[in-house]
Amino acid sequence: MAEFLNEFSSVFAFSLAQSLLSASIAILVGFLGAFGIVGFRQGMQRRLGEVILLLPGLLPALFVILATLNIVGSLTTFPFGIYGVVIAHVLANFGIIAVVLARALETKLGGVIEIATIEGASKWRIIWQCVRGLKGEATGLFFFLFVVCFTSFSIPLVLGARTGATIEVLIYREFIQHAAIKRALLLAGFEAALVFMFSLVLSVGYSQNERQPRFLRRVFLPQALFATLFISVVVIAGSLHGLSVGLKQLLAADVLKEQIFSRFMGTIFEAFTVSLLTGMFFVGVFLLSYHKIVDRILAGYVAPSLVLTGFAIYLLIPVETLSIPERLVVISVGFAVLILPSLYRLRGRSMVKSLEGQMDLARIEGAGAWLIFRQVVWPQRARELMWVCGLAAVWASGDFAFATLIAGRDITLALTAQSLMGGYRMELATVVTWLSLLTGGFVFFICYLLGRIFAVEN
Repeated sequence: MAEFLNEFSSVFAFSLAQSLLSASIAILVGFLGAFGIVGFRQGMQRRLGEVILLLPGLLPALFVILATLNIVGSLTTFPFGIYGVVIAHVLANFGIIAVVLARALETKLGGVIEIATIEGASKWRIIWQCVRGLKGEATGLFFFLFVVCFTSFSIPLVLGARTGATIEVLIYREFIQHAAIKRALLLAGFEAALVFMFSLVLSVGYSQNERQPRFLRRVFLPQALFATLFISVVVIAGSLHGLSVGLKQLLAADVLKEQIFSRFMGTIFEAFTVSLLTGMFFVGVFLLSYHKIVDRILAGYVAPSLVLTGFAIYLLIPVETLSIPERLVVISVGFAVLILPSLYRLRGRSMVKSLEGQMDLARIEGAGAWLIFRQVVWPQRARELMWVCGLAAVWASGDFAFATLIAGRDITLALTAQSLMGGYRMELATVVTWLSLLTGGFVFFICYLLGRIFAVEN
């Protein structure tokens, strides 16, 4: 027990330190990105800038891990442990922070910037006042990122090495590697309590204020825009490092070539299944949207614990006896549940809130939940809903963290890429990672086309 307590104390200290560092640096870089992106008015340039910033955060964690290993590894020996984990967390999250802060800046402080400009305040004084004006949003984002990084599993699992474990990784080791169920339960309960406490802080209101675009260029920092866009582009380019060499190695690896097709089928099955389940979950969210507790839970709770979810599945289902297709079904269901809160905060909440008045009016007139969905929600939000389903498929195509708990062996492309990275076969890992991403992109494209078709029909 003493050895376990010592290990827990070191893991808790590491989790706390890397979470604080990751959240703090991501917020700072996010502020720079926000003061850069506001230089673009709403239009093609703005959308393109936001897409470039958001891309590292919207792609699967496997993509960011690979890019981090390739970028840093090409410059120096990769710093496995706290520095490697913090770098990956910042690269994955700073773009989302930048876009959220930029939109808050436009909707909340546009009038303040206008008045300060008329009164002759200097540019840097206005920027400082904007930073102070956004301290509420920044604090909420900091707590959110802190919890995300504190409960992180996939990035510390690969980049943390033996000394860089989070509580999630420790639960995984206790349950899967050591079969210490009581210890795993104790750790899971402790982590769940912490996440629940933070969820009370994160359950904030929803704002639909309109943009106030005048004078926003007064706080525009072109150097910050260039720097943050450059970081995102480097991350994307880093994921391509060694692609041509990896293709040659793949063509020469006869055993791996034979396995690729079956793992491609496993990936595409998971991607399609997760997209379908996501659509079903969001239909349920709309049907239950009149219960405010649904919004509070999905908007406030970061996500169910990945390892705890796998732990629960192990206790409820004899996973060892399942065939590969059955394991893929279990993985798909579990993963769809895990990403639901993130997808709701990303797009679902805005869809629900934008139609809240119409749905309330329909209820007053006596319409049932299903009729409201068919006549009010689906005609107006079918395209967005299918976009969310497509994004879920992309995330599923890169899932290796949750699949590791259930699969038992490499049955998808993402699991294969993780194994290759573990064996330092980075060029091959790059090829397989892009194959998994293209597989998810294929399902996303199908969902996108279906969304356009449904939108035209409605």
